[in-house]
Amino acid sequence: CLSDWSSDVCSSDLIPECCFGYCEELENVVLNDGLEEIEESAFIETAIKCIILPESVKQVNGRPSESNYSFPFGEEVGIVVMGENTKFTGIPGMATVWCAPMSKVRQQAQNAGAGVKAISKYTDIV
Repeated sequence: CLSDWSSDVCSSDLIPECCFGYCEELENVVLNDGLEEIEESAFIETAIKCIILPESVKQVNGRPSESNYSFPFGEEVGIVVMGENTKFTGIPGMATVWCAPMSKVRQQAQNAGAGVKAISKYTDIV
């Protein structure tokens, strides 16, 4: 597995469970528009530091727990959410989320105790 990945090579609207699991060198991910859903554990046991979700992503599935094994990206991750309608079924408290002020994910991240920053303050951390 590579340390950086872009979904240019993928035409699916869904990233299934464990799709990139155990790609231990995968650190930065930029997903293309057209992707709509990310399943639980899609990126389990990776080294993702930052993932950028396009506006087309509507649902990110995962149940953060003490182990965070079902959350798609891991525990200490930067998540850049470009869309205002993206919903998460759970966000780890140690994540940092860049999002629009009126986005659905903003309140979810705050409720989870995650760091929340305005998307206008996002600078390329990839």
